[in-house]
Amino acid sequence: MRVALLALLSLLSLPFIVAVLLLIPAVQSYVVQKAVDYGSDYLKAELVLDGFYLEPFKTVRLNGVLIRDQQEDTLLYVDVLKVDVTRWSIDSGYVNIDEVELRKPYFNLYIQEGDTVTNMQFLLDAFASDASDTSKVKIKLDCDELILDDLRFAFHDRNSEFTLSNTIDFKHLEVSHLSGRISDISFQDSVKAQLHGLHFQEQSGFRWRNLNTRAVVGPNSIICRDMQLVLNLSVVEGDYAMYFDGNQDLDAMAYLHLANELIHQINPAAMTIVEDVSGMPGL
Repeated sequence: MRVALLALLSLLSLPFIVAVLLLIPAVQSYVVQKAVDYGSDYLKAELVLDGFYLEPFKTVRLNGVLIRDQQEDTLLYVDVLKVDVTRWSIDSGYVNIDEVELRKPYFNLYIQEGDTVTNMQFLLDAFASDASDTSKVKIKLDCDELILDDLRFAFHDRNSEFTLSNTIDFKHLEVSHLSGRISDISFQDSVKAQLHGLHFQEQSGFRWRNLNTRAVVGPNSIICRDMQLVLNLSVVEGDYAMYFDGNQDLDAMAYLHLANELIHQINPAAMTIVEDVSGMPGL
């Protein structure tokens, strides 16, 4: 009986012991290095972590996160990544994140010449699920606030020639100084969030000066409510929705493509706004 009681007490105290051990910097460093080594071996790519702080069951802070692709180029770098978790339930599959903060993140995406997939494909393949039935896997994830501080994003299709101009080339994007807050984020059948002061600039000179809106992103639509969007030379306010349910008028889209080409030959800095109603395109 006494042995059984001691065994039970030891089992119950195990989480507390682990939590205390993880407060010791040397233990944290050892655990993190083992995790980084395992991740590098699993992905067959270089992972680097300069610093780590853990407040058990509450806060995780990572400094100097680096992931290289299989060509040994930088895929992702984050100066500081901080995550505060407030509530979770393993039984119900619910996780609530109080705050996620990303400081000076850099995401470098490209398609190699002669290839058709990006340098991130090895990550997608590594985490792809083998299960054919995922209907039983349901996780409800909410995030109260996501803070973006000076994010940079690059995408280059090296199969396409690039010439710097004052128009956005979507095969050669360079976005910088992306900052702002995203709050009340909910991941279910659609993603719901509120955007506050989101702004960035692109190498073409295009500047997204400010965006405030309540957004819903679903599999067939993007809806923005109470939107205030400030661009280089214009302001857009009100509600805006885009639907892509497979019922688009292809003739209207072809007309839009031709009209857009003509518009930008006349004025390269123009923005084309189109309304497609009952198959009758209008500019």
